[in-house]
Amino acid sequence: TLLIIRDYIIKEILRTFAAVFFILFFILLSTQLLRYLSAVAEGKVPVELFFIMLGLRNLESMTLLLPLSLFFSVLLSLRRIYIVSEIVELASCGIGPMTLLKSVLLVALAFIFVEASLALFLSPLANRQIEIMKEEVKSTSDAETISAGQFNVSNDSRRVLYASRKTHNDQLENVFLHSRDDKTRSVLAAQDARLMKDKKLGVRYIVFQDGNRYDGVPGTLEYRHIKFKEYGVHLPGHVVGDFDFE
Repeated sequence: TLLIIRDYIIKEILRTFAAVFFILFFILLSTQLLRYLSAVAEGKVPVELFFIMLGLRNLESMTLLLPLSLFFSVLLSLRRIYIVSEIVELASCGIGPMTLLKSVLLVALAFIFVEASLALFLSPLANRQIEIMKEEVKSTSDAETISAGQFNVSNDSRRVLYASRKTHNDQLENVFLHSRDDKTRSVLAAQDARLMKDKKLGVRYIVFQDGNRYDGVPGTLEYRHIKFKEYGVHLPGHVVGDFDFE
């Protein structure tokens, strides 16, 4: 009889846990989804990393979500047992609170091993991969994450890049680049541009083709015009190795 009662309480806790976990996970997933969709729309996160970063971030959040779901499931399960007066029926059969406590502890012990695996192995691994991807995104030049048909502003607001079209091999068409420093302004306009990486030197370039460059100081007549066949512009950031998701 004790085993039957214990199994019943454990099943009730697990059934409630599944419902609570689903609700909390849905809320968490919705929040993270909106956050990363916004980051992708702003060009802060590449589209190809969207689902990977979303999955890793939710895996990292499991260390908080699992114990929280278990806590609420135990409270709700015991509350239901008391509300429907099942605790009175159990007491009349000589089954007291210790049986409830032992059932809860059995479930808690099982979750301790799951939580320990998450906290000690999976969560640090997920966090490490997220940090690696953040560094990769930071090191990626502004031109590599541009969206065609709109103005793309660099993180330091010193460069504005526009391209009417971007092909699958990172070729840009009808490219416009405006850059500035403390005194001068520079405008480049070209029919085409391509991205180049020098992994030996750890630098990036964007090479404009068949275009014009205008340099000048605002408010003065000092300017120069250069017509070029090819013109390379060094981009901030360094080439880093591919990261491993295994």
